[in-house]
Amino acid sequence: MSPEARFERELEQLRHDSNEAIQFLYAWISFHACAGINAKIRRGINLTPLFWNTSLGALQTSLFIALGRIFDRNPKSHSLDRLLREAIQHPTIFSKTALAKRKAKQSPAATWINDYVKDAHIPSRTDFRRLQRYAKKKRTVYEKAYEKIRHKIFAHSGVVFRQKSDELFSKTNVHELQRLVLSLNELHEALWQLYINGRRPVFRRIVYTVAALRRRASKSDRHIPSVQESIVKEAFDVLALYK
Repeated sequence: MSPEARFERELEQLRHDSNEAIQFLYAWISFHACAGINAKIRRGINLTPLFWNTSLGALQTSLFIALGRIFDRNPKSHSLDRLLREAIQHPTIFSKTALAKRKAKQSPAATWINDYVKDAHIPSRTDFRRLQRYAKKKRTVYEKAYEKIRHKIFAHSGVVFRQKSDELFSKTNVHELQRLVLSLNELHEALWQLYINGRRPVFRRIVYTVAALRRRASKSDRHIPSVQESIVKEAFDVLALYK
């Protein structure tokens, strides 16, 4: 397999895993947010409590499993570490020549490609170090509060006493977890834009609260909703059926 093919495979894996983590987390948070503000919805939920408790438990478990895949340190695993390693070890896949070939493959009859790649950003060591620092910062957040939960509660069958479980969850912060999950999607976007469009890696301000995402999702213009906006809207739409 060529370096380009390996990088594309790992990049797609990050997109898949980060999007799953977003869906699981925001479906779970949206459920609580919606139920918390509407008594009719709470009464409807209480008609089938086992189903909803099962669903919420599955979302929580799936979230931590997805995060575990992303931050897996096994060099053979499809993970964030492996993705960055492929990028750093094979910088020529980001060259103007390589970019021109990708654009030509996308648009075989295009005449604008040579002019386009003249302005393409070729990543430097500084760019890669910045990407590594960004990923390291996110790993630190994960390992500090969430890795033990993933290993001791969701991934293995060892006995974890209620007191220990509560202790692990007491170290978490939902807003921190939201920013962590969305930042992984931002990292994918930065690498995708660099590889596909030759754009300098940038990290935008993250909009992460449910209220803000609902407002963005309700826009009637040409705004294309993100995964997090879509899952928040759909969760509220489903629960609104109880009204």
